[in-house]
Amino acid sequence: MKFACCTSIFRLRSLSEAIEGIARAGFHGVEIRAERPHAYPKDLSAAQVNALQQCLDLHKIRICCLSGISGSPTHEAREASWIDSDRHRHEERIQYTRECLRLAAAMGIPCILTEAGGIVSRDMQREEAWDLCVNNVARVLPLAEKLGVTL
Repeated sequence: MKFACCTSIFRLRSLSEAIEGIARAGFHGVEIRAERPHAYPKDLSAAQVNALQQCLDLHKIRICCLSGISGSPTHEAREASWIDSDRHRHEERIQYTRECLRLAAAMGIPCILTEAGGIVSRDMQREEAWDLCVNNVARVLPLAEKLGVTL
């Protein structure tokens, strides 16, 4: 059995420092947070992705998944939610998840994680929130399937 560690415990360090620390601790895998300062998809250039691959190879560690849970550039920001009553906010979640899927596919990462839905607002019934979540997640599934990445 091999274990992985999430880079979130190193959020005050660079991604390469996080990977090095995780490898030194004896882990064989890493879950990379798709947020700043580590791997926010909009921030990563092809050169940075290549440098990340070299770092992983150097430390003999592989990515088990990309964590697209935050839905925002930083974990402190208000997360974009699948069920936000503000259409613009759940569109941000959909776009962010698509970007995570593309990054995962480009790097050979088998899966991405996402949040469970979000906090149901006072102006929304639970059934309405459920339907919104299911419908919004369904909008990204064709891309996940096309790219061969599990959501």
